[in-house]
Amino acid sequence: MKDFFAAIKSVGISKQNQLIAMLLAILGFGTACEKITNGADEYGCPSADFILNGNIKDRVAGTPITNIRVIMQRDTAFTDVNGKFVVKVSEFPREQTFDMKITDVDGTANGEYTGKDTTITFPATNFKNGSGSWYKGEEQQSVTISLEPKTK
Repeated sequence: MKDFFAAIKSVGISKQNQLIAMLLAILGFGTACEKITNGADEYGCPSADFILNGNIKDRVAGTPITNIRVIMQRDTAFTDVNGKFVVKVSEFPREQTFDMKITDVDGTANGEYTGKDTTITFPATNFKNGSGSWYKGEEQQSVTISLEPKTK
């Protein structure tokens, strides 16, 4: 300890500041030597997956429509031959509302349909399959969306 005080004194620090420096050093060493008993440290932000399973149909005929582009936030999907699609977004685990843009992008190949913009809200009340840590699990919803055929 004498060496510690000698080093501080040579810098020209007052007795009061020497005492504060010593206390901070002791506290610093004391907290640095704490043993972690609950596993590894984790960094990041809590997240959950919001999964939308959907089906797009012709409003007049009631038949499924293929090759319709569905965009929800950063995920894009296209409907299959049965008009089905799945989009998934990972976000903070709370109630989320996502804007969806639905567009017919293949021209006349399957008929022409008027696009649609809508919103989907996930209540985030019952996350499933979480890890018990940062990953809180997933919320799923299913929707059926009808598109209007374009008139010539």
